[in-house]
Amino acid sequence: MNDYLVGWWLAFVPLLAVPPIYLLRRWGLGVWLATLAAAGGGWLMFQLPAAGEEIRLLGRAFHFGDAWPYAMALLFGTAALLFALSGQVSQGWTFYPFGLLIVTLLGAAMAARHLGLVALAMEVAALFAVFIIQGGRAGSVRGALRFLVMMTLAVPLFLLAAWQMEQIRGGGGDSPLALQVTLLAAGGFGVWLAVAP
Repeated sequence: MNDYLVGWWLAFVPLLAVPPIYLLRRWGLGVWLATLAAAGGGWLMFQLPAAGEEIRLLGRAFHFGDAWPYAMALLFGTAALLFALSGQVSQGWTFYPFGLLIVTLLGAAMAARHLGLVALAMEVAALFAVFIIQGGRAGSVRGALRFLVMMTLAVPLFLLAAWQMEQIRGGGGDSPLALQVTLLAAGGFGVWLAVAP
């Protein structure tokens, strides 16, 4: 590939297709545009070299390691397959554009090196997923509301764990603090896993 077309930022190229997909979401063309954008994003990620890259954004590190492009290629490929298969079944109008946004946010969460940023990226992805769960239905909102509440309840636990990790780095690895980080992170993952049923 050309040197100008190599970099972590290629994961965000499929986001350029989100506005047209949103505008064409009621017609079959939006489905195929979303499938094409996701498949193209997966192909771009698969073409990236294995050399890792790290950037700092607002003082926080994002590490795009050797396995990151392959994980993103898998996410985009899975999204393309789901988009193609769901074209015959009504998924609501927001499934395709917000699906691409969620895949990109998951990629940002995988690259983040700060637990708080990971939790916030997952929370924003959950906010977009609420629209997909509701699917444009005007009736009961209980399912979407339960999902949002459970995903949001876990965020303070992760933010406290991230804060405690900063204390450990600054103060030199106190074991009670390490135990608190473990318990807070385990509690956050436990709340996230409670969403599944």
